[in-house]
Amino acid sequence: MAAYREPTASLKSLPELFETESTRAARVAGHPTGHATARKVAMKTIALAALVMSGAFASLVAAPSAIASPASDYCQSLAGAGYPGDCATLTSLAKDVCAQYDRGLDQLTIVQRLDATTKNEGLSNYIMAGAPLYFCPKYASQN
Repeated sequence: MAAYREPTASLKSLPELFETESTRAARVAGHPTGHATARKVAMKTIALAALVMSGAFASLVAAPSAIASPASDYCQSLAGAGYPGDCATLTSLAKDVCAQYDRGLDQLTIVQRLDATTKNEGLSNYIMAGAPLYFCPKYASQN
C-alpha cells in the first residue's frame, strides 16, 4: 500500500482556475477589475457548463420519443417490402385487422374485407402478416 503524500502544489480557487493570462496579470498588478474579470470568465464557463448539462438532460428526457414506435416500424417494414404509403392509413388498416380478430372473425373473412379495401392482394397479405407482429401479437398464431 502506498504511503499518503501531501500535495506539493497549492489548490487554486475556482476563479483562479479560469483566469486568462491578461486577467491574471491585471490581478497581480493590483488592477481593480482583474479579479472581477476572472470571476466573469469563471461565471461564463460555469454558465456554459450548465447549458451543456441542461442540453444533455433534455436529450435524455426527449430520448424516449426518439425510440421507434410499432407504427413507424410497421410502416418502414411495408415500405421496405415495396408498399410505401400514408403511415396513418396503413396503421389503421392493421389495427382494424386486430379489431376484427377481437370480434371473432376468421382469417379468410378478414382477408376478403381487406382486399376489398386496399384493392391490392399483395398489400393485403403484408398487412395481414404485419398486424399481429406489430399490433396484436396474441393473434400471431392465426397467420
